[in-house]
Amino acid sequence: MNREHVARLIKAGRMTPHGLTQIDAAKADGRWKATYAPMRSASIKTVPADLRAAIQATPRANEKFLTLGRANLFALRWCREVVPGTKSRK
Repeated sequence: MNREHVARLIKAGRMTPHGLTQIDAAKADGRWKATYAPMRSASIKTVPADLRAAIQATPRANEKFLTLGRANLFALRWCREVVPGTKSRK
């Protein structure tokens, strides 16, 4: 769920009653806080610091990392959000 997209739909009057009910449910059970930022906000700075440090420790990996586009940077950030701890991410 992308909160910016939801806000645009609501502002345009395109959000259905069912959609509003789902938003209320997500706010009630905590899913709303777990929503993600849009892909256009992805940048090297949005990749978690521990992951950036691990990548930068290997010159070849860092060289490739610096060429990643927003879609791949977004995917790295998303993977970090769904994997709970640093031990699991290693």
